[in-house]
Amino acid sequence: MREESDTKLGGNGVTVEIDETYIGGVKRFMGVGPAKDAKTLVIGMAERGGRIHLQAIPDRSAKSIKP
Repeated sequence: MREESDTKLGGNGVTVEIDETYIGGVKRFMGVGPAKDAKTLVIGMAERGGRIHLQAIPDRSAKSIKP
């Protein structure tokens, strides 16, 4: 899937909120490490009252998040 326009989020007076989360089913009795490895890490950016952008990322490092 791809957005029709590749315009950047934000602009003059527009607030953009960013957060990351793990998406996936419940992995019981595996411990924290293996359970996280079985899930997909997703970063989300949202304009207040506007558009959103979601993207899967390999890890939570600045190298992965910054671009």
